[in-house]
Amino acid sequence: MDIIRTEVDIHTKAINRVYVKRTNIVMDEALVDAAKKATGIATMRELVDHALRELVRRHEVARIATLEGAIDWVGDLDATRRGRDLWA
Repeated sequence: MDIIRTEVDIHTKAINRVYVKRTNIVMDEALVDAAKKATGIATMRELVDHALRELVRRHEVARIATLEGAIDWVGDLDATRRGRDLWA
């Protein structure tokens, strides 16, 4: 059974509907304990959620890295950034 949960993105203030699936999984207890210690995450649900998000993030980073050199951009990046406050 799917569960609907609402989350608010703190950066964009967007309200997102998140569909959550329930499941039972058998996990390596020593690995779970090591992951909890390494991350400071207390619950199994949060730990699995974190691991899945990190896995997807790493694959996205790898996919984006394959695009290096795929676009021929002509311009002066320093000139484009000049006068712009990057931390505002």
